[in-house]
Amino acid sequence: MHKVKEKEELVFVYGSLRRGLQNHHKLESSTYRGEWRTDRKYFMTGMKSGAYPYVSLEQLHEDQAPTHIHGELYGVSEDLLRVLDALEGHPTQYMRQKVDLVNDAHGRATAYMYILESSELLEGIRANFKKRFIDVPSGDWMRAERSKSILCDL
Repeated sequence: MHKVKEKEELVFVYGSLRRGLQNHHKLESSTYRGEWRTDRKYFMTGMKSGAYPYVSLEQLHEDQAPTHIHGELYGVSEDLLRVLDALEGHPTQYMRQKVDLVNDAHGRATAYMYILESSELLEGIRANFKKRFIDVPSGDWMRAERSKSILCDL
């Protein structure tokens, strides 16, 4: 297991908080711990606009398959964790849950990840999937971001 400083929580980010994306600046005071992936598979859906992805436990369209989610691991303070909770809409939209992670060089870790569980939002995505959303079968939003111009034209 990854060692954590006193009063530091591990948080796994997979969307707009990743390096190079619009909300990464919020993690400036955190400790970067590398690229990881989830041990279990989830469903990743992104906005066609490229704004951000959603990770859920539920399939959001009939052809969607579960995948490992790829992202970055950070050690954050309790204060920063509260900031991230507000950004992610925890606990009303996303739920912050402990998940198991894998990294080939560092082994295994357990960290918080934000998972979309709002039934209202999940139903809204299902109802508007073809119009406003894309499937991210790779589980890697950075890879989907790089090819969003192609995806948006589909």
